[in-house]
Amino acid sequence: MNSHRWPPAICLPLMLAALLGNGVQNSQTPPAKTATAGPSAPTAARDAAEVTAAVRGARSEDERIRALALPFLTIPPGTFMMGCSPTDKECQEREKPSHSVTITRSFDLMVVPVTAGQFAMWAQADGRHQLPQQPEWSASDEPVVNVTWDEARAFCSFVGGRLPTEAEWEYAARAGTTGARYGTLDDITWYGDNSGDSQIDAQGLWNQNQSGYDGALRANGNRAHAVGTKQPNAFGLYDMIGNVYQWTADWYGENYYKESVPVDPRGPGSGEGRVLRGGSWMYSPRWARASNRFGSTPSNRGADDGFRCARDAHSPVTVSPRVPKL
Repeated sequence: MNSHRWPPAICLPLMLAALLGNGVQNSQTPPAKTATAGPSAPTAARDAAEVTAAVRGARSEDERIRALALPFLTIPPGTFMMGCSPTDKECQEREKPSHSVTITRSFDLMVVPVTAGQFAMWAQADGRHQLPQQPEWSASDEPVVNVTWDEARAFCSFVGGRLPTEAEWEYAARAGTTGARYGTLDDITWYGDNSGDSQIDAQGLWNQNQSGYDGALRANGNRAHAVGTKQPNAFGLYDMIGNVYQWTADWYGENYYKESVPVDPRGPGSGEGRVLRGGSWMYSPRWARASNRFGSTPSNRGADDGFRCARDAHSPVTVSPRVPKL
């Protein structure tokens, strides 16, 4: 498998474990490999306390971004074809018709999804939220999962941001490309076939035994992976396709593309579900495509559902490669 770790690293080893002793929920302590990769537990606890204090004491949204080590890139405005790619034979009806969309203003988007460590730091500092229960394989440098839409929105709001619109998300994911994906699948993403101990045929497993699919993934060690370990797209964004699905701001409309406005669309005015985009570590390659979309109840928690934040374009914020002392 091709590995291309994002620089600067934002791994937060042991911080998550340190926070678990302070009421932050997790299904169990992160794997031993995480515990042996960083400093001693007292040092990690002290560093966690320092970051929490820095987040609480931040006087501006930019200071909060620095304290949490959230990397953003500015995405320029432009026009693209949204929806089913021209040569994509796996499109669903909800991805059609393909239609021209113009994004008229620059916006900032996180380079990688929010990690479990970053979410835990925010929850500890904020005091009104908790880290949702994470899978037993979760580590602090991997995407936070099991987050609801409201929790994702609250995190982004804390740093002066928001969730990206569905159109912004796809525009950023494509980064000027017109195909189903912005690169060779194994080079750019973690998905059902390659996210475990051995390469498998996820679609074949699903076709053979849907009821046993989850068990087969567990037996193979399938899981999310550390953010930024695959190749980025042309904008410099990692994990836009695969690793975890990502919440967007829009209400979901099955047939919305048939009536979508061509300039800065923001989705239907109401609905029952919010849009998730991107594919994940859990599913076959047919879902790891730039146009893949579906709706989910905002209160839903999924072991492959995460998010990244957007902001209206700001002056660049310098983010330290690592949280202090890690």
